This record gives sequence, C-alpha cells and structure tokens, in this order.
Amino acid sequence: QKAGSMGVMAMKSELFGTADSDGTKVLEYDEFASMLERMEVDLSEDEVTELFDFFDRDHSGDIGFDEFVRSLKGELPRFSSSVDFGGAHRNTMPSAMSKISAATPKFDAA
Repeated sequence: QKAGSMGVMAMKSELFGTADSDGTKVLEYDEFASMLERMEVDLSEDEVTELFDFFDRDHSGDIGFDEFVRSLKGELPRFSSSVDFGGAHRNTMPSAMSKISAATPKFDAA
C-alpha cells in the first residue's frame, strides 16, 4: 500500500474533523487536548498548552486546519518528539507511535 500525499492529507483532514467536535472548523484548546487524550498521548498540562500554542500560529486562541497542517510539517517542540500525527513527524519513539497509529484512520490508496 502506498499512501500518496492525497492520502496523507485526507488522514490529517479526518483527524482534524474528528477533533472538531462542535463543527466550527477550528480546534479550541479543549478539543485539541481531547484529541491528544483520545490518541493516548501522555503529556503534562503544560506540554499540552505548549503544543497548542505551537499549533496556534496566529495566536488567535484556536487552530485552523491550515495551521494544523503547517504545524505538522514543521519542527515540533522538543518534548513532543514522541508525538506522530499521521506520519507527519519522524524519529518518533515506537511506543507513542504505535498508540497514535492505532488511533488514526487508515486509508487505502489503491
């Protein structure tokens, strides 16, 4: 199975859409924190806040899809090296990778 760039983008879109529980097309802090919790990403409250602030590139208090995707392409904060959002971040720790891989939707590129 080859997951092309469209498949990866669809996976990110699915992850974002699932996290956007109120359908506002942005992730508020609570939605972002809940997404990490559902993915069983074990971060302290301070780390969740730092990661949210990193994704909230325009400092508006919420994360739009474009910010979400741009942040996944960038260098994540050092503490979050074990966080992998749909293959967007490499050099991850296998234990966290397996939890996130299990939680993210799978796409058949065939």
